[in-house]
Amino acid sequence: MFPALYLAADKATALAEVLGRDKNRGSLTPKELALTKPDSISAVSVSGRLDAVLDIRVSGNLSRFVSRIKDFKLSRPLILEARRLGWPPLRLITTVAELKTILMLDNWRNWPMLYDVPAGGQIFGGTAVDAGIEGILYESVLTGKGCLAVFPQNFLNSSSYVELDDPAPNGDVRTRIDSTNFAEFI
Repeated sequence: MFPALYLAADKATALAEVLGRDKNRGSLTPKELALTKPDSISAVSVSGRLDAVLDIRVSGNLSRFVSRIKDFKLSRPLILEARRLGWPPLRLITTVAELKTILMLDNWRNWPMLYDVPAGGQIFGGTAVDAGIEGILYESVLTGKGCLAVFPQNFLNSSSYVELDDPAPNGDVRTRIDSTNFAEFI
């Protein structure tokens, strides 16, 4: 749907987020379950500055958005199609608590994988991108630590940037994203 750079407060959270789990399942580690080669993941320290960040860890920051969408209506054909498919009754989000529940689902990958439709968090992220937001601060549902989704496509006409503090994993990796080069990353 749209590019994003995902950052986490620490390496364990970053790995949990990218692998979709933070604990072993039986005798297999999260890396083994993801069929990931150990050298295919790099963890580096970054720093930067963003001008327009939405912190969804604070429920009050979502209330204006919910007040705008709470009175939306579902179309009759959509309701009938959901019934035909045997889905539970469709509902719209009407409270901040409902929105936070949707945004913080730990199994958010199910809808995109099973039905080829974006998850609620992806739809919300797309709305934030369309609104010019440069990043969304959220709490990892896997570790409870802070994460930041950065949308470099919104760096145009901005002083925002993200840069590596550590050496690049290889010489081909750009070490800074800002208004002059963001298009190279999207």
